Amino acid sequence: MQISCSGNVMKVVSFDVWNTLLNTTIFYRKIALQLSRIVDSDAEEILDRILKVYRKIKLMRVREAIDENRVVEHSMEILLEQLDGIRREHVVKSIVSVVVSDDLKDLMIDDSLDIVSKLAGKNYTIITIGNLVFWPGTINRIILEKLGYTKYLTAQIYADEVKCSKPRSCIFNKALEALKELGIEPVEVYHVGDSFREDLLGALGAGFKAVLIDRNGEYCRKDICEVFKKQAFIVNKLSQILSIL
Repeated sequence: MQISCSGNVMKVVSFDVWNTLLNTTIFYRKIALQLSRIVDSDAEEILDRILKVYRKIKLMRVREAIDENRVVEHSMEILLEQLDGIRREHVVKSIVSVVVSDDLKDLMIDDSLDIVSKLAGKNYTIITIGNLVFWPGTINRIILEKLGYTKYLTAQIYADEVKCSKPRSCIFNKALEALKELGIEPVEVYHVGDSFREDLLGALGAGFKAVLIDRNGEYCRKDICEVFKKQAFIVNKLSQILSIL
């Protein structure tokens, strides 16, 4: 995948963030622990409720039942309905406390920082394209900065900021707009993510190429499966993308 720009060779990869680079469940566990301290409740029970709401919201996205103009606010409202006696400020305080106080290195999946670093070392232009649930894109930016990813990123595109979520093409188009000075065409970008619908189908629908991280072997039982005539690949771990790109 080579992109000609001002006489230079450019290569572009976009990454989903949560459950691709960073572990969502571990982050939710940290939030639940902070919440339990604030409201004097059981952390595991809070975590269970958060995860149930997270799964519910993922299904609501399929039905297009989440208001994309206020995706974080709408998701938070749904969460608070299930967290008896816990207020919005409690959740926000817990998220901020985790981001500011915790080490967060345990969020990183499959040596993802090393993989991003290696791609940058091969002159890839790297961006993120991410959906959001209970926190804004600003939180993603802070976490990625704290963990050392940001220095490799040319752009970060998040659903709350562009009022559009994957798998809709508009969020992928916003990424192209952010890189418009490079003259990049959709087919010249690989998008990497863990969701068959949001990442693989979303990327292909926008004209991107795609790599699905299928850690549980739901769609591919081999290390790497090629699909759609080299337009998409399915791999069992993130490091396999180094064999593809």
